Amino acid sequence: MKADEQRAATRAGRRILNGMSDALLELVSEQSLEQVRVNAICEHADYPRATFYNYFADKYDLINHCWARFAASMEPQDFEGASDGFHTLFDRFANLFDRHSELMKAIFAHNGLDGALMRSLTSYFTARVRESCRTNHCYRLEVSDGMPQDLLADFCANTMLLIVRWTFLSTTPISREQAHALIDQLIINTETSGSASRKK
Repeated sequence: MKADEQRAATRAGRRILNGMSDALLELVSEQSLEQVRVNAICEHADYPRATFYNYFADKYDLINHCWARFAASMEPQDFEGASDGFHTLFDRFANLFDRHSELMKAIFAHNGLDGALMRSLTSYFTARVRESCRTNHCYRLEVSDGMPQDLLADFCANTMLLIVRWTFLSTTPISREQAHALIDQLIINTETSGSASRKK
């Protein structure tokens, strides 16, 4: 975000951040992110444009803050010691989606899979999964045959994102049990991939 951490951490700062976030999420549940204007965000939040630009560079900066706010329960350190880290990560995202199911459904009804909002969510989610993989909070990744660990982390992140999209956003969604099975088969199964192993 444009605003410095200390300023955003004050009570007034949090109130502004939450107000702007709520306003944007309400707007993208009615129209696409591309159609939303900063003026409309400010009107919904009841703050002047100057206040918006004190905290955010643009609406895309604000939507990234919305994802971070939603995903506060998905911090990488939360997976320290988890025996099934990728399952834990998926389940936390699933629980997050379920808690805000009506809002999420409305948002994605007005924002296609190829739109700016989905690109933003994809970028944010992939970065978080990649960080979890690289810091070994989900699984200790065993790199063989000279494969760069970052490449393996990117593979895990992109695969997790595909499974999430199939679970919640496809026209033929799959169940959590099926999602777990895909995670096991595509990421965890060392007998077929030899690339990722459970954290000891």
